[in-house]
Parts: sequence; structure tokens; C-alpha cells
Amino acid sequence: RVFWESFDLCKKSQKTVIEYLMFPAEINNCLRRKNIYFVEDLYRDYSTEDQLCGIRKIGEKMAQVILKSMNQ
Repeated sequence: RVFWESFDLCKKSQKTVIEYLMFPAEINNCLRRKNIYFVEDLYRDYSTEDQLCGIRKIGEKMAQVILKSMNQ
């Protein structure tokens, strides 16, 4: 259900959903909890490891996984 809601938002806004980056479910849940649904929003608001570690339940390892995926 959540995927389809994100898909509808994506169609309306022409942005790329975070599911496209193939993060583990735990990371997707943390980002959704922070209302981050699109890759563009992630780049804009959370481009450093320190910023990502500020998100609840995201530690150094998860932040490194996110940054690695964003840089590919």
C-alpha cells in the first residue's frame, strides 16, 4: 500500500522514489518516518553523513550505505 501511495506521488511530481535506490526495509522506514519519499529530497536535505545520522535510528553504517547508493 505504501509503495502505491509513493508511486502516485511520483507520477504527480515527476521525481524518483527512494525505493529506486534499493535500500533495506529498515532504511526505507526511517526515511519515510522523516517524510522523505524522493531521491531529490534526500540529496537536497541530507547530503552528508552527519545530517543522515541526525535521522532517528540511522547510525554511521546506515548513513554510509545511503551515501554510497546516492553516489552511484
